[in-house]
Amino acid sequence: MLARRNTVVPFFAEPVLRDVDRLFGAVACAPRAASADRLSFPVNVWQDDGAIVFEAELPGFGADEIEIDADRQSVTIRASRSTEVAEQTPGDSEAPEAADESSGVDQTRTVLRSERTQGTFERRFKLPVPVNSDAVTAQLKDGILTVTLPRVDGTERRRVRVEAN
Repeated sequence: MLARRNTVVPFFAEPVLRDVDRLFGAVACAPRAASADRLSFPVNVWQDDGAIVFEAELPGFGADEIEIDADRQSVTIRASRSTEVAEQTPGDSEAPEAADESSGVDQTRTVLRSERTQGTFERRFKLPVPVNSDAVTAQLKDGILTVTLPRVDGTERRRVRVEAN
């Protein structure tokens, strides 16, 4: 983490340092991009004797917007969000379209500011041990997705005794 020491700064450098602080603050708070078109989300992962457990923060997502792909060696968690709102800039002479009642989207509103990130959020993890992909469970509660991947029986590390003939 970057930190600035408490030192005496010439008065002419203060505006520049404020701009740098603002820049790094904006970068630190921005969604992390996993690739050019994929956004990321924070995840905690742990394992116990019987399973590997993932807890992912996905506030504002419904269960129907989340996909989980798992096989014996990896898991991918993907969530997609899009808002379909017809934007009308202030001063447009044409009246906005009427609301489309069939889709439930209000197309008559004017967007003044849009800060919610939209797109596909995705994380892929290679697993340290094989798991039973047929027994994977997932639960979404209060914006926290919990994915439990049961380990395949017989995959615990064990010491093998070497016998001499």
